[in-house]
Amino acid sequence: MVVRPRKRSRRGLRLAVAAALVLLIGAAAAVWAFSGVRLVPDASSLGRVELQPFAGSLAGVHATTADGSPVPLAVSHGRLIPRGRVASGERISVSVLVRRPGWESWALGAERRETLTVRTPVAHVLDRWVTADAGTRVVVRFDTPVDRVSLRGATVSGRTVTVPARTPAGSIEVAAAARPWERLGPP
Repeated sequence: MVVRPRKRSRRGLRLAVAAALVLLIGAAAAVWAFSGVRLVPDASSLGRVELQPFAGSLAGVHATTADGSPVPLAVSHGRLIPRGRVASGERISVSVLVRRPGWESWALGAERRETLTVRTPVAHVLDRWVTADAGTRVVVRFDTPVDRVSLRGATVSGRTVTVPARTPAGSIEVAAAARPWERLGPP
């Protein structure tokens, strides 16, 4: 009796190749889906960089004002914070560069750039004419929280500033900065 080896089923081989192909396409789709980078507005900084798990690493940040002057930035927990003071209401363009790891850069590109243009916040006085009862201090309210004002001895608390009373009547000019990294705006 002659024993012949069994022929492998072509159907089984095709099924194995199809399963491997599906797994490969699924893995590639997962890497592509989780390799993004976003540059989004942030309430306390110029912007925030959000890197997904396979995005790579932040290679550089760059910011310029509308006239092209550079704005030095510090990166802290993904937040982009100016190192020096910038003007209130300034239009700033922020750009980040992300380098992808070598194992995925051949398919998705070695680098990715994201750009965001923001306008720094401006704090506006809500009530132009304020009054206070005798013996109380004047409270000036702003449309956005302020970090500091130009009045010596004033108490800053969120959107309100309590003015030290010096005279029973008069006028003052108040300049405010909405963020710690902003210069005082116009009074």
